[in-house]
Amino acid sequence: WAGVLFTEHPGESGTCAVEMVAGLGDELVSGRQQPHGFRLGRASGRILGGEAPPIDLTPLYTLGRRLEALFGTPQDVEWAYADGKFLLLQARDITRLSRLGDEERALRERERHRLLEVLADAPADESALVQNELSELLPEPTPLSLSLMEALWNHDGAAHRACSQLGIPYVVTPHSRPYLVTAFGKLFVDEREAKRRLPSGASALAAFRLARAADSMEESFREEHLPRAQRAARFDAALDLDLLDLAEVVALFRERAQRFVTEDYARAEEINVAADFYMKSAVRELERHGHDPAEQLTHVPTTVVQEAAQLLARLGRGEIAAREFLAHSGHRAPHDWELAAPRYAEDDELVATMARRSTQTTPRTATPRPALGRRVLDLAVERALRWQVLKEEAKHAALREIAFVRRLVVAIGERTGFGERIFLLRLEEIGRLDEAAWRGGTALEILQLRADERDAWTSVRMPSRLAAADLESLDLLNPGLLARPVHAGALRGTRVSGTSGVIGRARVLRTADESDTFQDGEILVARFTDPTWMPLFPRARAIVTEVGGWLSHAAIQAREYGLPAVVGVRGALDGIATGELIRLAPNGTIEVLQERRRETRIPTAIEVVVHRSAGTLTGRIANVSANGALLGVTGVKLNLGETLSITVDGAPAQPATVVRNGIPGIYGLHLATPLAGTQFARAG
Repeated sequence: WAGVLFTEHPGESGTCAVEMVAGLGDELVSGRQQPHGFRLGRASGRILGGEAPPIDLTPLYTLGRRLEALFGTPQDVEWAYADGKFLLLQARDITRLSRLGDEERALRERERHRLLEVLADAPADESALVQNELSELLPEPTPLSLSLMEALWNHDGAAHRACSQLGIPYVVTPHSRPYLVTAFGKLFVDEREAKRRLPSGASALAAFRLARAADSMEESFREEHLPRAQRAARFDAALDLDLLDLAEVVALFRERAQRFVTEDYARAEEINVAADFYMKSAVRELERHGHDPAEQLTHVPTTVVQEAAQLLARLGRGEIAAREFLAHSGHRAPHDWELAAPRYAEDDELVATMARRSTQTTPRTATPRPALGRRVLDLAVERALRWQVLKEEAKHAALREIAFVRRLVVAIGERTGFGERIFLLRLEEIGRLDEAAWRGGTALEILQLRADERDAWTSVRMPSRLAAADLESLDLLNPGLLARPVHAGALRGTRVSGTSGVIGRARVLRTADESDTFQDGEILVARFTDPTWMPLFPRARAIVTEVGGWLSHAAIQAREYGLPAVVGVRGALDGIATGELIRLAPNGTIEVLQERRRETRIPTAIEVVVHRSAGTLTGRIANVSANGALLGVTGVKLNLGETLSITVDGAPAQPATVVRNGIPGIYGLHLATPLAGTQFARAG
């Protein structure tokens, strides 16, 4: 055999290309023989699609990658195979690659290549890039918002300073691997770096100090920091930027951005870190004593987020004027950390739309948390709940500073003529816009390139976890991830709210703009949620998200509304379809229920007694199979997902669940225990 290996496919940056013929290489070069063609993943070395090659190409792949590393660029390799060995005939640089150029396809391929470089030292199937609560805050960050979030997590940023203040190890240096990584504009975190930065959590000494300092930290925040921050916000609101020239506004931007990263938000991050510690401690202690954390941690006092939801509902019902909502939350936005997003005070139409969708939101009836009978355990739970409220207040206050930074950026955009494109620049780049030469040259080139990248990436879909092998299969001619299949039975996450399993119809929504399709009583399935989703919470039967943990937005709001919720369910958007009947089990498993029986059905016509929590009634079984039955009742409505039991002539009760209600008075039942001999058929 003889052939050619391109260590990077000329048409796509995620694969290698091999063409080979039997015999000598001149048959291939001359075109006299049709070659066999194969694609191998650049990271995995696996054959992608098509038939298997006649010989094992793994040694050739390995040789090609060694050559590429030696010469520092992808190689065009001519080779021969004889006596079980690959022979290197010639290698030269590939001069034309798919990622070179400025057209849309090249921009996509360049991004794929960059991500493969980020994942180069990870196993091909390891999902090193994941979406978490930060992705919830900034799903598709502009370069400015990304650079601000990076600064918060970098060396000497807010997270580093907060952990140092609390005595929690946070291992980061000026040369650490980036923690935040965007993939085609979507935000991910590098899980390897996350584990390296926080290898062990709080030490025993730090945990002891946190436990003892909870009350004093809360008092200091409420009585000292919060009044000071509120006073500063009033001064900011009174500042007339029209009195400042461009250089002065840029200088003020540099000062305030730096102060936010190293001072203002560092205090809020202390509250975040402590709240996370108290929540995890409570979950751990509840589990250790045999209690259900999701049930006990549902009794959350009203947060500022819930206050905002109530104000929106009252605005939608015409009970208050918009100024009352804006006085409370005018400095916030659907994605608070996205500096390009107008604040509520800037967008009357958005506020009106959210208010209209919120009219059904009513004040939550607070239910007292039952005492657990253990003083230390009750204290841990009470502290976790109280700090959940404090965490939201700290964020609410800090976001006033973000709103002011946005105000400065908008002013700079107006004065430079960049307008909304200003958000395509990073912090340090905006900090140079008082330099005329840079502003009129390099800055313009950067803006054009990033605008082109943003347009090229818009239609590319990403999963919530990303491995190098996923990137190999990404079809960038017809954008969309060719993800490894996720079977419904494998769907599982963390139950963070609700006391038991629940059954209902799924409504899969990829953006909040689809909210108007949601029907009351459906189970909301989303990547993650933010404040624009809040009108759906009082209407939902339950919540499922692909991304999130105990302190994610969906988890907190589900607990405030007392909704069952399972978060962190990888593959939920692709593994569940709108309209399917799904069950959220207490252990966090999501099961797609089969509504149509495939087993042989035996016709019956027998009277049965139906036992419900609301009472007993009679009905008639129309047919039965090993796992299901058709039940007819009159004068009463059964609920989808309702659990009941049925008996025949005094026989043992058969537990069942209502799984279908297509015809009035006729209900499909799923039998909890398969019937070996179909007792109902024999009774009939």
